[in-house]
Amino acid sequence: MNTATFNEIRSEVRIALEKRGLAVDLGAFRFDENQVKFGVTATLTSTPNGESLDSKRTNWNKYCETLGFKKSDFGRKFVNKLVTFTITEIKLNRYKYPIVASDVDGKRFKFTAEQIKRYFDLTNKKVK
Repeated sequence: MNTATFNEIRSEVRIALEKRGLAVDLGAFRFDENQVKFGVTATLTSTPNGESLDSKRTNWNKYCETLGFKKSDFGRKFVNKLVTFTITEIKLNRYKYPIVASDVDGKRFKFTAEQIKRYFDLTNKKVK
């Protein structure tokens, strides 16, 4: 087996899995003249009824209540220092800054749960 053949196989595997609605991550690979080995991680991108599955949203829905948030807070906007942020992710392995939010340019920032709750309170007071 040569590099061109291996790359063709990887490409075909990726295309076949993506056709079935899976997001594909092809890991490290090895090959020799008789065999090829590589890791594949395939993740569903939609439910059988066509609803989109966003891993970040799914993760938020699973863990948000442990930090005192609601499922509806995913994607919620808040303002900090005249910059508008949108909550995009929760990462519980970051015990100090578990909330990830993006600004309008898509740059990601880390926040504590307490900061976000405070910003939500300020946003609610401005709206009323």
